[in-house]
Amino acid sequence: MKLTKLRFLLIFSVMLFPIISLAEGDGSGKITNPLNSTEELLPFLTSIITAALKLGAVLAVVAIIYAGFLFVTAGGDEGKIKTAKNTILYTVIGIIILLGAQTIALVITNTVKSVGQ
Repeated sequence: MKLTKLRFLLIFSVMLFPIISLAEGDGSGKITNPLNSTEELLPFLTSIITAALKLGAVLAVVAIIYAGFLFVTAGGDEGKIKTAKNTILYTVIGIIILLGAQTIALVITNTVKSVGQ
């Protein structure tokens, strides 16, 4: 049990070290922006979000088609029908998470833009 706690402490300290060592400030309690602007970062993040949405949309369509295939080939088997329903359910949950992530990212982007002005 002690070895597990020691491993956890070691891993946690290794993960925490860069945060502590890279913490910067000018003494006023504000964190300085290492890029000195948001002109380069926001288009990059927007392109990543757009690419993730396109990939997620394609995967969602494929998953729904696969679930429809499972329904058609179930042949009245309750287990296969349950699997098809779960596939649709998890696909819809994934779509909701993807859209929620997009909304959060857009809110953060607009907040950063408004603070930077």
